[in-house]
Amino acid sequence: PILEDINLNPDLEVHRDFIDLFIAFFALLKRDLNDQVQSINLLWLKFRLFTGNDIHLDEPSTSIITGKAARYSAIGGESIDQITLKKIITDLDKTSWTDFIGYRQYDCILSAQKGAAYDPEVALGIKDWDLYLQILENKRNRPPILTVDGYHQMCVQSGCQYANISRPVLFPLLSLKPCICQGCGTALVPQILKNALQNHAH
Repeated sequence: PILEDINLNPDLEVHRDFIDLFIAFFALLKRDLNDQVQSINLLWLKFRLFTGNDIHLDEPSTSIITGKAARYSAIGGESIDQITLKKIITDLDKTSWTDFIGYRQYDCILSAQKGAAYDPEVALGIKDWDLYLQILENKRNRPPILTVDGYHQMCVQSGCQYANISRPVLFPLLSLKPCICQGCGTALVPQILKNALQNHAH
């Protein structure tokens, strides 16, 4: 919520100490939970998105961050391996949106709209994909893709029977994954994925 406030209010700035503490937190969390926890990677991507280009992880910055992590760990009576923590931070920073399934699904949706090739295996993971393709084929007047805030599972297409009504079938939106509305066939894409494409995609 703090990062969202900063992101929505251009007058608020992210102080470097605040960023360093968050990075130290992510590194400790990833170390404790292991590399397989995808939710940590997603939170990291969201953090990077919210802070824009304010994260610079050169050697001096990484040393400062690991020092902060070590200090806070020591409060709890724990010592940490700073070399290992530096590697974790480096690995975190290599996390790409293109490795996130929701982003790959969004890429499929965009590619299909443009009539370009897309990954069929990724597309099969999108429920009601055939309905979306049918909508594209029919070339209706309403836009085939709409962005949503990503935190409410509801359609926003004007005239849809499910517009602004929460639907369990649209639950993927809460995981920041796109999905197809069963009512109108519109592809609903969380705003954060659209932002990622514009700002941070590799």
